[in-house]
Amino acid sequence: MPSKPTRIDAGGHRERFLAGRDELVAGHLELVRQIARRLHAALPPCFELDDLIAEGERALVAAATRYKPEAHGGAPFSAFARKAIRGAMLDSVGDKQWRENMHVQLDAEALPNRPVPEPVAGIDHDRLMERVGEAIARLPPRKAEVLRLYYAADEPGLRVVARRLNTSYGTVWQLHSEAVAELRTILKAG
Repeated sequence: MPSKPTRIDAGGHRERFLAGRDELVAGHLELVRQIARRLHAALPPCFELDDLIAEGERALVAAATRYKPEAHGGAPFSAFARKAIRGAMLDSVGDKQWRENMHVQLDAEALPNRPVPEPVAGIDHDRLMERVGEAIARLPPRKAEVLRLYYAADEPGLRVVARRLNTSYGTVWQLHSEAVAELRTILKAG
């Protein structure tokens, strides 16, 4: 005679799991605040610290739910959670407004600080966009592709770009960061 299936909550497994998760979360809330404060200091003023903290706390709970030391090479939870928290915060600022601020920042770094008459501004902007296009062509193909997809008209965000390239969010985030830094160097060099 087949044995009766054991309920998942039999023996208090679920309660112990949730208690362990809650303990990890409670013990690492300050990590969220530290990461949020550092990131907030580097962002334009339109981003709220509380929003970053909220995103980080959601990521912390998700990380605590997924964390299994044996499956993560024995990495301590703080190292595992730090990556998830920072990634979630960065993803949350990867919206249209952030992209617009990045374009303004690139424009400001590439053009001298001087008032530009309105008709000339359009010409300078066209020249800048031409220079940016030439600079992107000088990047390694993978980085150029990340930029092309990320700054496309539909503004997909890094997670969507990662899916389109069949790679991880962390890899795309790293490629994007490196590509932007290389672009700035190329544009500053003239």
